[in-house]
Amino acid sequence: MRNPSRMLAAMAIFLVFWQGSAVAGGLPVLDSSTPVIGETVEEAVSDVVDTVEATTSVDASESLPVQTEKAATDANAPSSPSSGSSASASGHTVDADLLDGDLAVISGSEASSGSDGCSAHATVLSLLGGELMGADAQCSPGGTVTQEVGLLTETCEASGGVVCMALLYGRAATSDDASSRSSSSDTSIATACVGGETMHPMDGCQGPVLARIANTHSDANYDKTDGSAEASESSMLAEVCLGGEDPATGKCTGLGINLLSSEAGAEASRSGSSQSSSSYILRIEAMGEDQATVGEDALDLPPSCYADPTLCAALNQTTNEALPGGGSVNQEGVSAVLDGVIDVSAENTAASAQYGGRAARTPPTAGNGTKGNAPGNIGSRPANRPAINAGPPGPALATTGTDILAALLLALTLIGVGIGLFVWTERGVDI
Repeated sequence: MRNPSRMLAAMAIFLVFWQGSAVAGGLPVLDSSTPVIGETVEEAVSDVVDTVEATTSVDASESLPVQTEKAATDANAPSSPSSGSSASASGHTVDADLLDGDLAVISGSEASSGSDGCSAHATVLSLLGGELMGADAQCSPGGTVTQEVGLLTETCEASGGVVCMALLYGRAATSDDASSRSSSSDTSIATACVGGETMHPMDGCQGPVLARIANTHSDANYDKTDGSAEASESSMLAEVCLGGEDPATGKCTGLGINLLSSEAGAEASRSGSSQSSSSYILRIEAMGEDQATVGEDALDLPPSCYADPTLCAALNQTTNEALPGGGSVNQEGVSAVLDGVIDVSAENTAASAQYGGRAARTPPTAGNGTKGNAPGNIGSRPANRPAINAGPPGPALATTGTDILAALLLALTLIGVGIGLFVWTERGVDI
């Protein structure tokens, strides 16, 4: 054989192409256990050509592992707005379990919006795990969807807004347009506004007399232009206002009393994320301002029982959870647990928001317990509730390049030897 350099060069080319296609297309990596393809140099080169053609015919829509590796190793870099932003909110006035089974849900709402769609649901009443009255709305691309249920709502239009009432009311709505997606839901066991021009039971009361019982409200919004997301939830057992509401703030401009209230909010954007929550037993409003609040502090009896309740009564408990690109918060106003017998939660609100799937910049913050009302799960509350809306696991790291580096070094060695042999054979020396 007078030209071993050509054989070595062909071997080097074969090795580089084979290892490169293995990294890019998932083909087997050449190692000592891989059988030799072809008995001659010509057959080996032919196999390489076939392999390259097969690799380049992969559908362009498939993402390569090499691209995934870049995203996975740069966890703190902001993702594009369309890569997974989301927001969700949920809450209920009363949720009770008996003997580890669903007993009742009274007035619960939930909403979610994000890069993959939006939805809203209102549960007016659920017994033994079955919803008796409710409303649901799913995202319609480029459109608006609204569903309502309830009694006495016709009084609003019939009276010209002078008397606007609703019983067992639920409403779910979604909206999708070129710049945003949004969803909201409302529930109320009873609401009445007298003496104004209120045309819808969930509008701010414009009259001097307002009364509401067991109200919840959920909001979730996603901005398609910058990928930001936000959610809010509120729940109140009872509200009375004499003198009318401030249309901007919702505060009573005369004299108002709120009983057992809870709220939670979360937002996430390219610049960061935040969560907030609060709950109380009693609040007095006057002249459009909060005048006095009773029962805002966290309390559980016996002390520290909320984290692992066997027999526990608790007030104003907050649970926070860090999520990729954001976080979640759960605020439980009142709860009582006798393990295996009864579990009652009142004025429970939850909200979460994530931006673009970006990894969280701060570690999870431990709350007072693990109980929570996960969105989409209004009628089912396990005794030890999981963290709210925990994000999916991140993508696995792709091939790191160790195999192809070794192949390149070996190929360079073979090429160098081939050049030397080529010079030698050109001088007429036989091998």
